Amino acid sequence: MNLQLEKCQQISIYQDSQNQNINYILKVQNLFPIEVNINNNSLNLWQKIRPEYLIGYEKILNSDCFFNHFNSENDELELSEASQILRENYLMEFCEKMENLDFLPLDSYQISNVLHENGVNVRFLGEIYKLSKLKFIKELCQVEIVSRICKKILRNNIYDCKRNFFQGEMKNFQINIKTNKMQQWKKSQDNNSNFKSINNESQEDDKKKKIQNCHNYLIENLLDFLNLLLGSGQETQYFWNQIINKQAIVDFKCQINQQDIINGGLLNAIKYHCNIDFDFDLNIDIFDCTQPLKKENIKGFLCTQKSYDQSALLINRLGSKYKQQMSQNQNEQAFQSLNYILHVQEWNNENLFYFIKLLSDQSEILLNFYNFEQSIEKAHFILNIAPKYHICQLKALGNLIKAKLMKKENQKCIEYFDKAVQIIEFNLGQAHPMHSILYSILGYFYFQKKQYDDALSLYKSSLMNSKKSLGQYHLQTAEIYKDIGLVYMKMGEQENAFTNFINASQIFQKQNKLKSLQYANLITQIANLCIVQSNQICKYQQLFIYIFFFQQFKISYKKVCTIVTQVLVYMNIIKRHIKKIQQTLN
Repeated sequence: MNLQLEKCQQISIYQDSQNQNINYILKVQNLFPIEVNINNNSLNLWQKIRPEYLIGYEKILNSDCFFNHFNSENDELELSEASQILRENYLMEFCEKMENLDFLPLDSYQISNVLHENGVNVRFLGEIYKLSKLKFIKELCQVEIVSRICKKILRNNIYDCKRNFFQGEMKNFQINIKTNKMQQWKKSQDNNSNFKSINNESQEDDKKKKIQNCHNYLIENLLDFLNLLLGSGQETQYFWNQIINKQAIVDFKCQINQQDIINGGLLNAIKYHCNIDFDFDLNIDIFDCTQPLKKENIKGFLCTQKSYDQSALLINRLGSKYKQQMSQNQNEQAFQSLNYILHVQEWNNENLFYFIKLLSDQSEILLNFYNFEQSIEKAHFILNIAPKYHICQLKALGNLIKAKLMKKENQKCIEYFDKAVQIIEFNLGQAHPMHSILYSILGYFYFQKKQYDDALSLYKSSLMNSKKSLGQYHLQTAEIYKDIGLVYMKMGEQENAFTNFINASQIFQKQNKLKSLQYANLITQIANLCIVQSNQICKYQQLFIYIFFFQQFKISYKKVCTIVTQVLVYMNIIKRHIKKIQQTLN
């Protein structure tokens, strides 16, 4: 990491008294330099730059900068420059990656991981909201901002409730103890040992009763808070305008639009961040009635624990390779690596959502082995342990859809597909690219089974949603156009196929992606189609324009040989047509 540890004066180093070769670094957070906002005159010494950003930064920054008066002006300028690049350039690149679907977080757990893995602090959610042009990213940011504000408010509220309850009850508690003592003393003044036993039992009963009363008091306050947040009426409107919105401006430098909040996404985000559990269903009417939740819906607070990720352990280092192995289709190695991590997680049992993610990946690998029964069993286990109507069920449902389709159980496949669509809509809204991705996945499987009519219908639904959620000039939209073109080719409708290929090509040209491998694959499909349509000379002119672009592509030797072979075929066809035209003219 690009840090000068010897210059950092804000940390402490403790040497083990029994083993002098072991040193412990205390106050590790002070290893990282503070983030300087040049638009703000005041400095927040607790706002640090994340290590993931520092690793890729070209200069070494001084962690003591602005903490003492002995730092050079150059250190302060370098730190200000790094902070400015983070805010103005790095965040813009991060937003572009999100818009290009390089990563697609779906819930609070995934959002935190994506932000941190890319060196972006959570406090920049407001900046991401402003920079992003796509609605689904803005909605995701707003839900996350509101839920984090609710966590802060609820923690303060719980502290105040406990303090007020114990202060208000303490006098009564002490009076009851004295009264009980006197009553027990009068009844047992001839038996001191019996008095002590009864007195201890009485105090224990009073203690349990007091704890139960405190718990009930907190549950009532939690219910009032949730109904104030999720209800309707003047009080709710005031709460959102004067508390939620103002806190969002202070913490995240952005305003909240209550109309853009996705119901299911907000409910699950609040449960995750506030560590509370309450029941709801898909038809819950939040923002439509004054009390959307009842007392019987509230289950209470959840106990949480945190531990070190222990990534340096050999078993974790071996297990962390499973993602790369899956992407390289090394299923056996990936399955073994994944089992290492699962053993650690079963012992640790800290993060349910991470555990569900691992099990979902294991179910997918089993599906790649055509081990349908175990894959289905894992997927059903995930659905049983996952929170109700939570988006973390999505991958397990996707695996069930694939497995049932491979087993030709089409009715079950449709049931799981409908459930997946419901969960996506509940948590992410009607205009989210996950709808498009889900339709495309199912369309691809129908395409593989040569059920082209069903595949075409699903791809068209995917295209419609992609235009709605991402726009008509997004690369994801271009890929769907290409998939539709492939279906039309298999159906023998070359004109429709060519039209969809051209639509995809125009998007690649508009997005300046003419040197991408995806565009090269698209051109190959157009070339194949032009061989079939050899009776149309005008298509050859278009073909040579595409072949010209191939000269700039970095593609494999096999792909080059394929293209050269196709070019020779085109040249022979065109020569024959030119001879026929010349003979006709003569």
